[in-house]
Amino acid sequence: MRLKLSREQKIAHRFLSSFHMVADRMDSSIECLERAESARTSISASIGAMSFSGEQHDKMLNAMLRMDSAIDEIGELADGYSEQFKEVEGYVSAVQRIDPQAGKALRKVYIEGLSAKEAAADEDCAKKTVYEYLKKGLDLTFILLSREEE
Repeated sequence: MRLKLSREQKIAHRFLSSFHMVADRMDSSIECLERAESARTSISASIGAMSFSGEQHDKMLNAMLRMDSAIDEIGELADGYSEQFKEVEGYVSAVQRIDPQAGKALRKVYIEGLSAKEAAADEDCAKKTVYEYLKKGLDLTFILLSREEE
């Protein structure tokens, strides 16, 4: 975004920008979880089919325990990302209830990932108008964030 933002608007911008980072991290966590589940299933089948004993058996069980622990950690991270995702969505929705145009501009840029130019084309208005709505939306977001901290 090439807007000249106030300090407060920059704070709101960083907060809202986390939406895409969260989505990327959730996707990454889900992929890791799927791979870990697949590996765990494969190891379980190997242990049963090969009848490991002694030290080999212990190594396989330790590997499975580490994988189970990693799977649990990935699940916890995904839960945290999900909460952050909902939080950003909640603030954009709150701004949209206060000022529908500013909220819509925030939604297009921060949630849908459109550029200001794309949002302007989508809404059939000037890019300058989208910038004005974005700045107003960022001001409102900062106010809402400030109230939350009190």
